[in-house]
Amino acid sequence: MQRIGSAKDGLSYLTSGGGDGLAMPLGNEDVATPVREATSFTWWAATSIVLCIGLLLHSGIDVPWFVALILVAEFLVSVRRLGGQLSWWSDGQPRKNVEQRQRLRHFMSVRLHPDAPIDEIVAAFLSLDQLEGVKSVELGTNCSREGKSREHMLGFLLTFKGRQQLKAFLTSSERAAFLSSIEPYVSDDFVFDFESGVVG
Repeated sequence: MQRIGSAKDGLSYLTSGGGDGLAMPLGNEDVATPVREATSFTWWAATSIVLCIGLLLHSGIDVPWFVALILVAEFLVSVRRLGGQLSWWSDGQPRKNVEQRQRLRHFMSVRLHPDAPIDEIVAAFLSLDQLEGVKSVELGTNCSREGKSREHMLGFLLTFKGRQQLKAFLTSSERAAFLSSIEPYVSDDFVFDFESGVVG
């Protein structure tokens, strides 16, 4: 669990799984981009070349054959990675071997009574992270300045591995227990499910 920041009322923004889950990938998701690939290629190629030049051409240094072999292999792998990316860069289309991964999200925001036990509500929500099929849980307090929040102060976001896992969650006893525990303190709520795709 990471602490991202805190709101003026002392509530914390919390996330599980790395990244913010929306614009940033989750910690267990690898997202391939042309910039990332170019940076990786440049780093490994430059490092290999500099080490080869430094070790092989510098007088008085005896380089074991296996070190030279490792350096040459690193350079060749870097060149191969670049070659594999050229077709992606040229037409702007993802590589054929990159699958489109969908992330199914369940969002809920609530307006709470002033006497609501925030710490207990947060703890109850975070316990949902233990459920099978839940990839990550996130929550935070409202920080919008647009004035369109309908006075909702707390938002919950769960990410699921797929539709079956969301369906199982919606009928689970753990969800029912969470909802019944916060019901006395909620004056309004809003629920929204959506899918977001990430190339990775």
